[in-house]
Amino acid sequence: MEITDVVIKPVSVSELPGFIDGILRKGESSALLPTVPLRAGAQAANPQAEPDEVALLVAYQDDRCIGYIGLLPNQLHLDGRVAKIDWLSTWYVPPLHRHSLAGVLLMQATFRLGRDLFVTGVSRKARKLYERLGFKRFGPLRYGVLVSDPLGQHLDALWRRLCRMGFPARLVNGALQTVRLITWMQKKWRWRRMLNACGSVKPGGYTLQKELPAGAFTAMKGIACFVRDRSLITWMLDKPWIEAGAGAVHYAGYAFSARRERFEHNALCCGNGDAKESGVVVIQLSRDALTTRIRVLDTELPDTRDPLEVLAAVLRYAADEKADVIELPLPWLQRAPQLLQKYSRIDSRDYFYRPARRDKTEILTRLGEIDLHQADGDTAYY
Repeated sequence: MEITDVVIKPVSVSELPGFIDGILRKGESSALLPTVPLRAGAQAANPQAEPDEVALLVAYQDDRCIGYIGLLPNQLHLDGRVAKIDWLSTWYVPPLHRHSLAGVLLMQATFRLGRDLFVTGVSRKARKLYERLGFKRFGPLRYGVLVSDPLGQHLDALWRRLCRMGFPARLVNGALQTVRLITWMQKKWRWRRMLNACGSVKPGGYTLQKELPAGAFTAMKGIACFVRDRSLITWMLDKPWIEAGAGAVHYAGYAFSARRERFEHNALCCGNGDAKESGVVVIQLSRDALTTRIRVLDTELPDTRDPLEVLAAVLRYAADEKADVIELPLPWLQRAPQLLQKYSRIDSRDYFYRPARRDKTEILTRLGEIDLHQADGDTAYY
């Protein structure tokens, strides 16, 4: 197959909803889908995106989608000035079509847009690829990972490996679920010990809400940082990317929702009082067939708030959701009781940057000054 048989088409922010509706009207819901209606509508409402900005590049061969790469518009705050940047989102070409070089053509088309590009949350194998493509590595961001079910994590890795090898996902899942029943009591025992280590936090010691308290997330947190202001966090809380609940529509051709049973963001008020006085933590919950993962994304806490009490509220929420993994800011873990540190590990992820032009060095020379957070990039949505 010739490279010229592959055609790359851009889709702007404002065109996203109509683009996916057109695909679904043709009855192609089981084909490879680069997005779905709910996510397209959410991205079209991104407060940091312009309507005419390209948000998606799609590779076609014989009028069939064979790959895509997403762009998530964002802003970088530097010394009081704001620079427009883009996060690379999913860059995907199915194995069947990788001989077509669609992945290379997609990235070349992305470079021709002339954007300042950032990416994070990539695999170890992909890190070297990005560096060969001209991206500069910086960071890393270090964070804490609290594990309530260690054996379950090994089973989850085995499940994903068997699925990649071609074993039927339902058959593999059924077999491993039987084994995981054995770990249920261990997980319950661990949760009891972790909560006791943080002190007595009764069920209901937190409240969940979809609205931020007045005055929260209105100030920039750092001289150099990616912008996570009130409008962006509110957009994330209001605009889910996949459907959930009994009436949810799942598209077989869209991998992100096909492998998840639940995915949502909530503002967790750490107490029963006024949210502004108690503090608020923005939480992500992601659940697939085997693992429930909780991630702390943003925090707005008064100086008078006891950090251990906030951690206890987050753990109470995670326990109520029967979470297997909780990702926490590293300072939280470092100040946590010794038992929690025993059940945890420190993980990290690298960041990569490619300037719009080779002679554009302002951001490049200041990468080491950027204050990195768990919510940076599209990892806040995965």
